[in-house]
Amino acid sequence: MTDLVGGLDPLIHPLPRLSICSALAAGPQWVDFRTVRETTGLSDSMLSKHAWALQEAGYLEVRKGTVGRRPRT
Repeated sequence: MTDLVGGLDPLIHPLPRLSICSALAAGPQWVDFRTVRETTGLSDSMLSKHAWALQEAGYLEVRKGTVGRRPRT
């Protein structure tokens, strides 16, 4: 875990990561990738990159599966 600076964790302080955390905090326990992408306005690649960093730090968990025949993240 990253050291706190002035009570803020610099890992989640960049705007894209803060946007992801805000979108997840406001919603239900699990939110699909598409919903987070639309809520934050991030591209697929940017959302994946920042979600991976947040997952590595333990802030979120990424689950992959399917709904019917369609993959879901």
